[in-house]
Amino acid sequence: MRTLANVKAGGRTPLAGVLHASVLFLIVLGFGPVVALIPHAALAGILSKLGIAVVLASLVFVKETADAQVRAIRTIVDEEHHDLLTEAEKAAFRRCAGRAAILHLSAAMSFGAANEMVRRIVAVRPVDVLIVDLTDVPDIDGSAALTLEEIIQRTVYARQEVLIVGMQLRVARVLGRLGALDRVREATRFASRMEAIDTAAALVAERRDASTIS
Repeated sequence: MRTLANVKAGGRTPLAGVLHASVLFLIVLGFGPVVALIPHAALAGILSKLGIAVVLASLVFVKETADAQVRAIRTIVDEEHHDLLTEAEKAAFRRCAGRAAILHLSAAMSFGAANEMVRRIVAVRPVDVLIVDLTDVPDIDGSAALTLEEIIQRTVYARQEVLIVGMQLRVARVLGRLGALDRVREATRFASRMEAIDTAAALVAERRDASTIS
């Protein structure tokens, strides 16, 4: 670095190197305590820049993760135009006559997807049965779990049935610890989406018959 500084300053002979070394020696000799702080200042600048870069990278990562989670949230109210359902599931869902909806989540869910879950549910037309499909959710954090609890509470308060599908052990532990499953009976938890849709169709039929009798 010292040779490069000499060249940039116009030094071309060995005398320039000697002069440069002598100046540095005098500076260190006369201003040692001050010069000793230079590495600290340089290191502080490097660490500050590195810290800013890490923070920005973290924000970008969080946004990309949240965007991916939002894309993984799907609401199904029309069986004919959804590739998620099999033909058998479409046939069963058709028996719900538009009175059931499926909230399908996939990938790990975190706080980035919490608001979108609520927005998607609010946008769904009133139904008798809400199927929450967690088959493709391997994990869930506290914020997303609380949001899911809020969705379940809203559904129950609206006198709608809630069916849970494919809840994995880690997800069940988080939801159970937060009390999110207190309003969901064991009988309304299913291993497969087909079972849940069949149950939803039966519940819709029961409500329709009850309203007809009354």
